[in-house]
Amino acid sequence: MPSYSSTLTYLATSARSSLRYYKHAITQARTYCNANSMVRKEYSYVNQDDKNHFIKILQQTSRLLDHKHDVAHYVTDWHGRYHDTSRLAIVPQGGNTGLVGGSIPVFDEITLSTSLMDEIIDFDPQSGILICQAGCILKNLHDHVNMYGFSMPIDLAARGSCQIGGNLATNAGGIHFIRYGPLRKYVTGIEVILSNGDVLDMLSSTFNHIPDIKQLVIGTEGTLAIISKVAIRCLENPKCYNAALLGCESYDQITSALIIARNVLGHTMSAIEVMDLPAVSLVKSKLGLNCPLSPHPFYVLIETYSSDENQNIDKLYDILSLLENNFGEVESAVSLNQTQLSQLWTVREHITEALKQDGHVYKFDVSVPIPKYFDLVGIMRNQLGSSTSTVCGFGHLADGNKFLDIAIKDVKNGGSISAEHGIGFNKTNLMYASKATQNIITMKAIKDYFDPKGILNPYKILQG
Repeated sequence: MPSYSSTLTYLATSARSSLRYYKHAITQARTYCNANSMVRKEYSYVNQDDKNHFIKILQQTSRLLDHKHDVAHYVTDWHGRYHDTSRLAIVPQGGNTGLVGGSIPVFDEITLSTSLMDEIIDFDPQSGILICQAGCILKNLHDHVNMYGFSMPIDLAARGSCQIGGNLATNAGGIHFIRYGPLRKYVTGIEVILSNGDVLDMLSSTFNHIPDIKQLVIGTEGTLAIISKVAIRCLENPKCYNAALLGCESYDQITSALIIARNVLGHTMSAIEVMDLPAVSLVKSKLGLNCPLSPHPFYVLIETYSSDENQNIDKLYDILSLLENNFGEVESAVSLNQTQLSQLWTVREHITEALKQDGHVYKFDVSVPIPKYFDLVGIMRNQLGSSTSTVCGFGHLADGNKFLDIAIKDVKNGGSISAEHGIGFNKTNLMYASKATQNIITMKAIKDYFDPKGILNPYKILQG
């Protein structure tokens, strides 16, 4: 297992190499994976007979896209039994909001978009169980269950475009991970399509007495099976949320805020996010969205929930008071209503959008030890110097999930290795460096059993 410092060194070297050799997104991914020597596997090529068969299945010619202009959206990411004889490679794709190339083809694989699989099948207010198709957009699910007084057990800044099937395929965490924990524990059932076209229906909770196959599929990024339907246990909404935004002068203040917030809020802490000044400043300069606080090196956003708004506010002020006992006066803003709550979240939720307007963005989704949360940001700034326009860090503090973003204006010249965006294509070589050999062998054995012809999302996670 590589040391933390060697991982930082690798990422710094990887980023410098990417800046020199970058041409487009796939070239970047192949740089990370040492894929310049990668060759296309012996999959079949799509012919007219294949297209006719797909049209027969889809029943609409317009749903089969093969023109360069039409497929562009599906082959560029954000920054059934028929296959028994054909061996056509498939890449399942949800909202295409991932950061590691997991949902786009490497060569000429068929992109299977789930965007039209967006039916909300049923919601039972008594049990809180939601059943829906995999292509449902997360925000639409939030809105639907909210009408019954419930909330989804996951929330992401990309809620308006990410899909629940993709959330499960990557076992996403999100901004409320500290409250909900991993998404997989709320999944009561799924339906999946195997590589031979068989449908495996595990939506019923009566399958508890057999091996829990659904948990084996979750987090495998479409390499074992394609998720088609999901059943998820939702939670009753608390009556109110409140938040406090703190301006911090040092990382010691950040870690102290985390410890104090955990002690004061306990299980009622729903989120604790951290941002550095370059990230916050970029939101203002590119999008015109102002932070309610004056400039500080770091910002911490703490959110809590309960049935008593006054209790929420009192506890947030208690956190502020305890922090000031240790560090002196701390500039802060506390939301007194839901409108102010949304305003405090605005800057955090628009960082990614602002970065897209600052040049080409190299995004690293990593998990790091909390005491070293911002070390990597400083190392990258020193390593890359003036070749970047912005190097910033932000993310979910409580579980060490950090997003390191590097924006480059001129692209012509060029803990855990993944937190919640998966391994995809970009990070396969890093996984081989960070996992024990026997773990890799076991993962390959499972992959070979579920997908003996290797047609499901090839070249991702396990390249060999």
